[in-house]
Amino acid sequence: MVIKKGFCWPVVIAGPVWACYKRFWPAVLVISGVIVGLRFGIRGAVDSGLPIVADALFVAYAVFLYLLGRNANLLLTSYVVSRGYKITEYVQVDSLDAARDIAKGVVRPSPEKK
Repeated sequence: MVIKKGFCWPVVIAGPVWACYKRFWPAVLVISGVIVGLRFGIRGAVDSGLPIVADALFVAYAVFLYLLGRNANLLLTSYVVSRGYKITEYVQVDSLDAARDIAKGVVRPSPEKK
């Protein structure tokens, strides 16, 4: 399994779908619950004529998505380690495909320079 270190855009764009794809089941529940709760809260505040509350909830939603994107891969790493996986190697590569090749033990020749 290859887990990128750094910000995770897919979780910001489609959090529960990303968590399902990664089989990160606790995150599916938490992300879905927070998103649904904040969206209902925003809608309720707008319908009740409370624009300041709606704005505050929207800011909370944006902050949640930012923090989620910033920490998603770290949380995923902790989750898979708790499920019995072992961290074997940290690599710095140019692409996800190169990292997957290293994880699978595939060695590709480097392109020749002209």
